[in-house]
Amino acid sequence: MAGELTALHPAILVAAGGAPSARAAKSVTTSIPITFVAGDSVSEGIVTSLNQPGANITGVDLMSGELTGKRLGLLAQLLPAGTLLVF
Repeated sequence: MAGELTALHPAILVAAGGAPSARAAKSVTTSIPITFVAGDSVSEGIVTSLNQPGANITGVDLMSGELTGKRLGLLAQLLPAGTLLVF
């Protein structure tokens, strides 16, 4: 399907189906810009690094697992001391 879409010469490809659709789009074109949403784009092989994704692909990496500790730390700094957090 990604090959069929590139044959239409779109201005941009949006790979909204996560890592599988991003990899499929990346495999069929090096000239059409691709945007994606994925959970961990580096380990999924979509981009080489978050700082410089490279080639014709960029997107949003949700990084849910990696950011959990940072989010809790920020929350602890924002709340008054002694506040009980229940999840």
